[in-house]
Amino acid sequence: MKKRVLMQRWLLLLAILQMAGSAFGAVKRQGTWPEEDKAITLDLSSVSRAEAVRKVADAAGWNIVFKGLPEDRIDVHVKNQPAARVLDLVLSDAAYVARREGTSFKFSTTTALRRTTGPPPRRRPW
Repeated sequence: MKKRVLMQRWLLLLAILQMAGSAFGAVKRQGTWPEEDKAITLDLSSVSRAEAVRKVADAAGWNIVFKGLPEDRIDVHVKNQPAARVLDLVLSDAAYVARREGTSFKFSTTTALRRTTGPPPRRRPW
């Protein structure tokens, strides 16, 4: 009985942690992404999130296009981490879409995508 209660508590904790992780920002990846990206090292203090993305791209050898990334200040200190993982960390403030074609990337927020595509078409009531 005690083992069952303990197991239920662990499962509840794991479920809460999973939900909490999905509540924070996430980068939705589109296009073809390699299994492992180039490992990069960055040491940035009080740079805008947009500048941090630029530095990640520069260190990884990526070409990037983005609009509307926040200008809030962040610190990034990583050593020998996959570039895509660092990108996930830098863009953890909101939901983003990263579309990759080779070494070229286009970033946008999911709200920006909704604005450009407009509302869903109205259905006729017949």
